[in-house]
Amino acid sequence: MAADCGIKGAILLEMGKYNDALTTYDKSEQLITSSDLSQTVKENIQLTLRIQRAVVALEKKDLKKAKVETEDYLKIAERIKI
Repeated sequence: MAADCGIKGAILLEMGKYNDALTTYDKSEQLITSSDLSQTVKENIQLTLRIQRAVVALEKKDLKKAKVETEDYLKIAERIKI
């Protein structure tokens, strides 16, 4: 179901419905966080969500938010050593 939210978010992003895309990405994150997936899988999905949120921020011309999401991505990536 979380993957479905991710795909829906990507479609909404392409349609220019940025706030709806963010809401859908947030729902995906909630589903993943509450799942019984391994921590490694959860962290990898977090990376994807960070990039998706950064793309939304860039589309909205919100460079500050895009930078925050990208920095969060880098912190997670460094922690899990990818």
